[in-house]
Amino acid sequence: MLIPLFLYKKGVLSSPDFYMSGYLEAHCKIYHKRLRAVSRDGAWTAWCIFFLEGIIQQSAENEQKARAILALYEQVKNRVVDLTISSKPTRLKFQTCSYSTRRW
Repeated sequence: MLIPLFLYKKGVLSSPDFYMSGYLEAHCKIYHKRLRAVSRDGAWTAWCIFFLEGIIQQSAENEQKARAILALYEQVKNRVVDLTISSKPTRLKFQTCSYSTRRW
């Protein structure tokens, strides 16, 4: 959580809602290996490379998800317009269910 806040503070992110958890979970073994190497050997370069690769990969995944959400929004928006402002009356079909009103 500190990384998105840091990037937000530096002006790299417009809001602090970029999270690395998906990447770190997918690369859990490497993540722990790199952290141990920093503690044991001072291997900061390898850790930074791993983390920067994670930022690149996670940001691409986040962008793809955001674009898919926007595309879905446009589809739904256009469909709502078609259903509500059509020149032909549109009947919406609702599935109904019946239930017994018998009192015991």
